[in-house]
Amino acid sequence: MDTSFERLTEAIKLAADKLGFDDVAIRKAADDPVALAALQAATLSSFATLADTGIATPRDVPDSVAERVRVFKLAVDMRRRALRTDKESGKAGGLDLLIMGADKFCSSRPLHEHKPITFKDMQVTKTHKGRVLLLRIVSVPAFFVGISFAAEDTHGRVEHITVYNFPLHGIRTGPDLDALFPLGTLCAIREPSFKVGDTENGHAVRCDSASDFHFLEPDSPILADVRWAKPRPASFDWRALGNGYFAQRKDYLAVRAYSEGLARCSSPEQRLVYYLNRAQANLRLNNYGGAWRDTSAVLSFLKAGISGGPPRAELKATIRRARALEGLRHLERAHEEYNRALELDKEEPEVHSGQGFVEALLSQRDAGDFDWAELEKLAIGWPAPGGLPVADYFGPIKIARLEQRVRGRGIVATHAMKAGDLIIVEKALATAANLSVDRTLAYDLTSDTMADTSRAELVTALAARMMDDSSVAPLIYSLHGGPRFPPSGDFATTAMRDRPLLPFATQATADTSRLEAISLVNAFPLGRFKVGYEGIDNYASGLFLVASMLNHSCQPNAL
Repeated sequence: MDTSFERLTEAIKLAADKLGFDDVAIRKAADDPVALAALQAATLSSFATLADTGIATPRDVPDSVAERVRVFKLAVDMRRRALRTDKESGKAGGLDLLIMGADKFCSSRPLHEHKPITFKDMQVTKTHKGRVLLLRIVSVPAFFVGISFAAEDTHGRVEHITVYNFPLHGIRTGPDLDALFPLGTLCAIREPSFKVGDTENGHAVRCDSASDFHFLEPDSPILADVRWAKPRPASFDWRALGNGYFAQRKDYLAVRAYSEGLARCSSPEQRLVYYLNRAQANLRLNNYGGAWRDTSAVLSFLKAGISGGPPRAELKATIRRARALEGLRHLERAHEEYNRALELDKEEPEVHSGQGFVEALLSQRDAGDFDWAELEKLAIGWPAPGGLPVADYFGPIKIARLEQRVRGRGIVATHAMKAGDLIIVEKALATAANLSVDRTLAYDLTSDTMADTSRAELVTALAARMMDDSSVAPLIYSLHGGPRFPPSGDFATTAMRDRPLLPFATQATADTSRLEAISLVNAFPLGRFKVGYEGIDNYASGLFLVASMLNHSCQPNAL
């Protein structure tokens, strides 16, 4: 938090109290020169009262007061819109609003424990605990601040569905969005609810947490006794479709196509190919958990004597598993996989380059051996969502509880350090860029302030990370999320590399309310910092697991 910004706000509120201005009067001062002048003068005197805080005063108080009053007005207006919008459709006044800080339901029960429900048995505003809504998409989708489409239940009744915070991997509109949610797709929503909205019939089924929405494959156990009012459209060559998407670098669509093919394929030989192809698409999406599981399945097939895959399938699967383990930050295991790949083909260039890269990462992690000049070159213009290719390094520090200072947890030194010692280098657990759409705004109800849209997008990125690799969920939930969401546990600086990896997919609960709180409290702005009160050029936000333990100012406030 920018402390000079905090102090200005405190001074304005103190001045308003002296003048007898309530929140409405402060807001009106934005359009009343006389009232604004009085508030500016009173604010100047308020800074004298606050002088013992030791915090720098903004350089141009009158202009700063005018700007802050304008923000007060905008915040009140936006809060009113936000509260109304949150109850309706997520869109108001020509603005798409990303609402943060509102209560958002998240189911914690596994999918298989729910009993089916249909639209006719649902009630508006009620959350139907212990029930699951089975759906089939019957319209093309649209994206505003969430994904929206029409779907029918098993009785053939059609209703409007809206899903928020679902990872779309950059797909927002056009044929690709249609392909991601094609007609006839089977899906499910855990513990659904009708919300009042501005749709034609006045309500819609709303899903706020990504883990509550499921794409269903035809062989899903929950569909075993389900009969649809109309038959499902015939399937086709999913492998060819996936290969086509992959060639166009539409990797998420490729993953979905390969997954559909796996669900319809009983031949072990064909399944091997699907897994191998899906692993490569998952790697390009940074879905390292999925890539690791897919390549492990391929190697299990080959070990069992199943053949019929592409030439050098074992080598390809081993290299891809090594790359997946790199992304999961299990570097020793990645190095072992490259050694196995060398045994299969000592001349393969990809093996040698991959092994050399992992050895460099191990040197960075264990000795702090970084090429800073090269990293600076990479950082200029590097796309935020990808993250720089570096390892985590932690110097003589540990995470400890600071009970004597009543400050919760923090990072402390384990022994004396000198100037120039490297303390922390950490790769973000997740990053997200600001939305480029001018009419999309983020609003934080917990502080009544506008927020970077990257903070809202970061919630979706964290959900995607957890849904791909459920082993990170306990670590994310170990972060402080404000009074409502205390940490679920503690962790060490080595938590990421020490966590066990599950050989099968498990569904992590992506609690949107909690992830929003964690993002708002812990995320760092990623941008070029400017000197002065003007602030910084935030183009993205990132969540860093260990760095979140630093007791810090979110933005530089000293020179």
